[in-house]
Amino acid sequence: LNNISQVYSARGDLDTALQYSEKDLKICRDLGDKSGTCYTLHNMAAIAHAKDDMKTFMEYEGEALRLALEINDAMGVYTIGKNFGAFLTQSGAKEAVEMGVTMLERSLQIGKKAGFPDVGQIEEILRQVKKKN
Repeated sequence: LNNISQVYSARGDLDTALQYSEKDLKICRDLGDKSGTCYTLHNMAAIAHAKDDMKTFMEYEGEALRLALEINDAMGVYTIGKNFGAFLTQSGAKEAVEMGVTMLERSLQIGKKAGFPDVGQIEEILRQVKKKN
């Protein structure tokens, strides 16, 4: 269901994508699948972001990050922290920017240790934030 949701999302049909994600989320939660719940919430956050629903984006992404940390999912912490951290650094609110920087720095450490090829994106965001402040 999560994969089907991503197909609809890529096609721009966000409402249908969300319907599939919600079904997937219910199943994951019913099964106690924290990893599946984490990734589904992360994808739902992306849908909310695409719909300019920033409140829902922050709720879903925050819960996804909490779960990724709870289950010690390095890839999840990396990916969610990168996306959520970048968003928070753009908010302009001092506390949110600081939280975003912390997330990005944690993601950068994980990414470097794992050898992820896109850590340069995180380094660039951090440079830009430090340049502003």
